[in-house]
Amino acid sequence: ELDHDNDRLFCDLGRRSYGPSGDQDVSIGSHNTITVDGQAPFPLNRAYYDEAYRTRTARRPPQPKWDGDGVEVKHFGFSRLSGLGAHRRHWRFDGAKLHLSDELEGSGRHEIIRRFHTTLPVRQTDDGLMIGRYRLSADGQVDVQSTKRWPEYGTSEPATVISITSSPRLPWQSVVSVEPQ
Repeated sequence: ELDHDNDRLFCDLGRRSYGPSGDQDVSIGSHNTITVDGQAPFPLNRAYYDEAYRTRTARRPPQPKWDGDGVEVKHFGFSRLSGLGAHRRHWRFDGAKLHLSDELEGSGRHEIIRRFHTTLPVRQTDDGLMIGRYRLSADGQVDVQSTKRWPEYGTSEPATVISITSSPRLPWQSVVSVEPQ
């Protein structure tokens, strides 16, 4: 989740229940992350996965690195897939402006979707996408769809998923910027 000036800009959608109706809420499409060719950075975690499986799948735990104006997290979850390597996500703050940079190592052309969820009102303008009082700018095709956020089991509120799709050749780097207006 990401908050700014008492606004919850990006949110976790939560889960409606731990029964079968809540199973779709743990899918990768319900998280603020990227997918490559429809695949999540990591397979769903299961209690019965042993440490050897986790090491084979992800190589090593995500590696956070703090710098003077933000944080970067590097992981190798996509490296289990052919032609893909490490993924880095860097949150850099420039005053009130956020630059969210994604880098993906590898080769070949792949479909990459970055998703962000919000409960703030979302609208398209001539200058880009507005999320409440924040302007989002990004490379790629931007799609906006209604969804629900589950703040507690069985209780929902309207939310929006913002998907940014591109099909670049790897290696790839792209930046999403969010700035209050």
